[in-house]
Amino acid sequence: MRDWQSVHQWPLESLNALMSDTVHSKQPFSRLKPTDVLTPGETQKVYLLRFGVMKVSPLGSHKVIGLVHAPHPIGIFEFFHPHDGFQYTPSLGSRCQIQEVAFDDWKASIDRRGLWLETSRVLAKYIASLGVRFESVSHTQARAVIHWHIQILAAAPQNIRATVPVLRYLQERTSLSRSMLFKVVSELREQGILTMEEGILLEFKPAD
Repeated sequence: MRDWQSVHQWPLESLNALMSDTVHSKQPFSRLKPTDVLTPGETQKVYLLRFGVMKVSPLGSHKVIGLVHAPHPIGIFEFFHPHDGFQYTPSLGSRCQIQEVAFDDWKASIDRRGLWLETSRVLAKYIASLGVRFESVSHTQARAVIHWHIQILAAAPQNIRATVPVLRYLQERTSLSRSMLFKVVSELREQGILTMEEGILLEFKPAD
């Protein structure tokens, strides 16, 4: 079993800072039953895993692709992409405890501490892990990956977006070829989904 956390690890200093913001939260800790399944995309909540180990599977699948160990925030990626994320279940014999946090509160902490670019790099690893479903990277799949990344960038504060060229952002976070990136980005601009000026993201309007 792959140790998901070693691949998707948040930088410790940043994780401690973000999780410390919730220490005095009024939300109680909950103990999970062995049959519980967390689907953050549906609840649009972040679950802070405070104790235990959880199995990670692509949403709607029983294929376990890794494990996460406490402390770990569950649900950041799924908030942006509720239909393409992961589901989490307690590992056999693990007594998992979680704390629920509204996404807006977690996002406010990221904004306040200036951690959007660091967060996006962690989420890039989640996106790469979704590739376990892809036998090869087709144009349609590349477009989905690019959508996921741009939607995360679009949620960043404007002062962050203004300093990050879209293509450079995508090149640093995907393994897609430059030609594929240019092709898909050009299509998105022609279709009015993506608006850029001098390489900077101005607006992103993904189709429902």
